[in-house]
Amino acid sequence: MLTPFQPPIFGRGRAFVPILIGLCAAAPTLAVAGNEEAGEYVNAQTARLERLVGPWMLTEKHLDAKGEVVAKVTGNEDIIWVLDEHAIRRAYTSGEKKSQYSAMGLLTWNDVEQEYQGVWLDNASTSGPRNVKGQWDSETQSFVFNLEVLNADGSETHYSIVEQFIDQNQRVATTYRLTGSSKTKVIEVLYKRSRPCPGRIRIVPDQKITGG
Repeated sequence: MLTPFQPPIFGRGRAFVPILIGLCAAAPTLAVAGNEEAGEYVNAQTARLERLVGPWMLTEKHLDAKGEVVAKVTGNEDIIWVLDEHAIRRAYTSGEKKSQYSAMGLLTWNDVEQEYQGVWLDNASTSGPRNVKGQWDSETQSFVFNLEVLNADGSETHYSIVEQFIDQNQRVATTYRLTGSSKTKVIEVLYKRSRPCPGRIRIVPDQKITGG
């Protein structure tokens, strides 16, 4: 999911924090209309990405060091299948037109390294594409991603992004900044489908999806 990244609310040229953008699912693992059978994809882990596909509306909440909301912005994300359904492409925008944050990303399953991997490009970062790696947590029904951001002074900042499904039409992505053994919540993004999930939804038990 893609995934990370610098929303315009803090302005360009200043310190940014990452947002990982992404996800249609309810408490059970869902596959949504289209090629619903896992066997119709390159592997079952890739099939899980079907739940992300579609248009989404979003609200970003930016938090200070005390955990208080200091700003909100709204936007949209459109997620589609690409490369013969080997990956999803994510197009994300938020903020006002004069300072709009725009980004595009790809997310796929690496069957060799047994993890989800993504790349992200936006109109705010000057340090090139961001790489993301993650896993699916069946207990919490969440994608959990980790990434490193290279700062202008050469130092690195580490982040964890948890994208959890509320139901088949909503999800929440929470970004944490990691410092040693502690973590600080810096951004929360609520996603709602622009259109309800298609009617042909079926349950795919997690135990049928192995290796991820």
